[in-house]
Amino acid sequence: MDCADTEPLGEYFDSAGGSGDVTHNRADGFVLSASPSAVSKGEALVLTLENVSAETLETGGYGQFAIQRRTDDGWKHVLSLRRSNFTSIAFRHRPGGGFRWAFTVSERGFSKGQYTMCTPLKPGEYRFVYWGLSGEKAVATRFRIGE
Repeated sequence: MDCADTEPLGEYFDSAGGSGDVTHNRADGFVLSASPSAVSKGEALVLTLENVSAETLETGGYGQFAIQRRTDDGWKHVLSLRRSNFTSIAFRHRPGGGFRWAFTVSERGFSKGQYTMCTPLKPGEYRFVYWGLSGEKAVATRFRIGE
């Protein structure tokens, strides 16, 4: 991957409120899940954000996510930004609605849209963080990548 024209996601993520209150699996009427929860390189990974409330709820944009790897020092970003032009448009989700992301588990597979994976993909525990919830809240779901 060409990482010369990228910036670390961590700097943007933190300044945009993504490092605020991160809750695992459920927050503000939404559930975030990974299927399957354990994958190997080259396999498909699907992440789903679903409105499980009885009301129509709003979120930020589809691209407001991060992928992080658990290290001895906590969660570390594995993605970099090619550009940081996130929109402030609100998306409305009826009950049962939401967003769906599908990736092939690889450096190239995680490099989509404005994101580039500039670090080697190592086996371990990861989490997908959606930081487009209201306020400075984010919801995350964990998944494991094997050999």
